[in-house]
Amino acid sequence: MREREAPSTEPLIDRSGEAPWGYANNHPIAVSRFARDALQCADNLPDHPWLINVCSDRYLFGVVFFAALLQGRVNLLPSHRSSDALGALRRAYPDSAIVDDETAAVADSSTRLADPPADLPPIDTDQLAAIVFTSGSTGTPSPHPKTWGLLSDFRTIHWRRLTRALEDAGTSAGEVTMVSTVPSWHLYGLEWTLLLPSIAPVSVHSERAFFPKDVVDTLGSSDTPTVLVTTPTHLRALLKAPPPARPVSVTICATAPLDTNLAVQAERRLGTRILELYGCSEVGTLASRRPTEGPGWSFFDYFQLAFSENGLTVRAPRLEAPVELADRFERLEGGRFEFLGRSNDIVKIAGKRESLANLNALLLGLPGVQDGVIFLPQRGGEPSERLAAFVVAPDVEPQDIRREMARRLDPAFLPRPIRMVDAIPRNRTGKTPLGTLTSMLDARAVPLDD
Repeated sequence: MREREAPSTEPLIDRSGEAPWGYANNHPIAVSRFARDALQCADNLPDHPWLINVCSDRYLFGVVFFAALLQGRVNLLPSHRSSDALGALRRAYPDSAIVDDETAAVADSSTRLADPPADLPPIDTDQLAAIVFTSGSTGTPSPHPKTWGLLSDFRTIHWRRLTRALEDAGTSAGEVTMVSTVPSWHLYGLEWTLLLPSIAPVSVHSERAFFPKDVVDTLGSSDTPTVLVTTPTHLRALLKAPPPARPVSVTICATAPLDTNLAVQAERRLGTRILELYGCSEVGTLASRRPTEGPGWSFFDYFQLAFSENGLTVRAPRLEAPVELADRFERLEGGRFEFLGRSNDIVKIAGKRESLANLNALLLGLPGVQDGVIFLPQRGGEPSERLAAFVVAPDVEPQDIRREMARRLDPAFLPRPIRMVDAIPRNRTGKTPLGTLTSMLDARAVPLDD
């Protein structure tokens, strides 16, 4: 009888113990300290197979994430932390426990292991590491499992791409400090702010950098080249803040299409080069581009692509099955692809078709518009017959907004109503669920054209 092949493994951490893993209050935390904390936390985890990891502190999130892997537990990563979302997860996974900053059980200095442990044991690549959930902006969030093998492959791929971006920016791929506005429990944040420090000379600030002043101050506090991980919504907000004390070497941006004009302004304000990412919850980060250099996206070599009548299908060594992307692409020369929008963002009105992504890009490009969204309301599961819009433009008269939109849009796609609001509620990744937008139509606002 042939012996069964041993499963492959990948290390949790592959860095020098003296290197900085991250920063807390601008003080470095060594990789060896992180390893000890992960081991200590593993011994104190709740006795449940499913752990809903909602730690806000980026360092504690990583400690719990790796501690769960050490114990063979699975991290459940909700798209947001509302009571409704967490309640739904608890009902779907009744044998689960919520782990937050207060219950992370990282030992204090008096009880921490006295001597640095041996390297953390490697983890089976087939082990289920996490289940991430879609944002639910167009429906009910759905689960997407990620094995440790897939996540381990991602960290190698991403570091290779970031290294090239740093070199293009004239920065050597030495020690890099990372600041992020994206939560760790979002797949985008998980891939780029937790996985990279486990193998690469990347140190991440653990504090939540959310408001523009916090982001600018944190970026300016570093003595090493900086990388900002953010979203188009945060980039737009940063345009209204003073520039950081030092240029930002590379800015990574994802979660929504980045308008070229915004990219140009952000590069100038931050003294940076923007690397835009494309990805999806079903897989992870798939492609990148420089938005100021053209529309073409380059998919990572790790993925095999196949076009069909239904769109673009992705295969990869660690994916259990091929994934059909919900977005539409067109082939360009040189092996690049142009993003045409989501398959489900095409609206059909009066026999005409248009992309919501294009409509929103037009709205956000209007003079004086600070934020805005055009959407197709849904009630009772049925879409409306006309578009609606919310606009944040405090220094612009409502009629001017409507006139500018009418000049640029086919009348069939002119939103009715257009409502001026003080702000649009967005989550940490810059998204607003469709249900929230629909319910906002009945909130207090100034209707321009009902």
